[in-house]
Amino acid sequence: MSGYQLGLSVIVWALSVASSIIYKNIYKVFDLNDIKIKVSGRVISGVGTFLLLENIENRIISLII
Repeated sequence: MSGYQLGLSVIVWALSVASSIIYKNIYKVFDLNDIKIKVSGRVISGVGTFLLLENIENRIISLII
């Protein structure tokens, strides 16, 4: 794993933890069945899945070419 990917992973993790703490403290959301939490989690996981698949696709294409 390159240093760039490691640094990016740490920064994204720190941002997600910070945003969850801010969201919890500002909006006082403690209900895990709240639709806002579910939608935001799905959006974040969708973006992560997209980036993962894009990286896999780039590696496969570079092996073919």
